[in-house]
Amino acid sequence: VSGLLVGYSLDADNPFLRGICQLNDRTNCGSVLNAPAAKLFGWLSWAEVGLFYFVGGLLSLLFSASTIPVILWFNLFALPYTLWSVYYQGRVIGQWC
Repeated sequence: VSGLLVGYSLDADNPFLRGICQLNDRTNCGSVLNAPAAKLFGWLSWAEVGLFYFVGGLLSLLFSASTIPVILWFNLFALPYTLWSVYYQGRVIGQWC
């Protein structure tokens, strides 16, 4: 899903990605990805952060099972962002992605 979001942010005119990201009048990834809070430090999108997070976790699990405690801590630190994202999309923007 993170890869699809990064792909949509790079090419919003792609018919396949547009069909996924604009299902109805309440879902619009363009409005979410272009919102003021969609960038970290003004240049790094949260979609890219999510892609790095999931790919990094997958690679670390593939190469070493001993990284599981570290990944658990990363998951705990990422949980507040998940709650904030749901709040921001539902209450501030009023659109879902």
